[in-house]
Amino acid sequence: MLMDISTRRFVVALTLAAGVTMSLPVTAQAAALGYGTFLGEYGGNVNDAEDVEDALAILRPGLDLGDVGTNIVFTHTVFKDGNPAEPIGGTWLYNGFPLLTPPGDDPIVLYVAVKYSNQFSIFEYDPTNPADTGLYSSDLLGQTHNRNGKPHAISHINAYWGETVPSPVPVPPALLLLMTGVGVLVGLRRKARAKAQSVAAIA
Repeated sequence: MLMDISTRRFVVALTLAAGVTMSLPVTAQAAALGYGTFLGEYGGNVNDAEDVEDALAILRPGLDLGDVGTNIVFTHTVFKDGNPAEPIGGTWLYNGFPLLTPPGDDPIVLYVAVKYSNQFSIFEYDPTNPADTGLYSSDLLGQTHNRNGKPHAISHINAYWGETVPSPVPVPPALLLLMTGVGVLVGLRRKARAKAQSVAAIA
């Protein structure tokens, strides 16, 4: 006999337990990212990704951005003097890209460029996943006041994305359990085979 029945039951139970655990779905939790990282205020326009890339040439050299387009929703919630026609801040909701359109539902580095007067502010959110939310403002540091001492109203907002650097993926405990079960099974089979060959040689 290559393996006694109790050892077989142990290995089978260990392997099945790992398989059941690994099959359980993992649900991603949406994150509230706040203002992310404020990357500064810059003069000029923000009509396309190159404007943001040029502005961040020193902070983020080699930055290559894509347009997020309609995959993000901006909602103004803060207004100058309570006037809905003059927003100065709000929230965003990132919905991700269609699965067949890169980056799909993979994490991204999100850049939000908020345009007001003759300048714009850039906010970086890293990483950003579908369903994540965040904040934006034309007056985060209280320094973009006009001559009347009030914040500039936001004229428009653009969102761009870059790839995030993936962190090492830890081995799930269930996978370690499965590997352990397989390793035990292989080891016992080798030991039993060697013993059988030794007995055959003596005979």
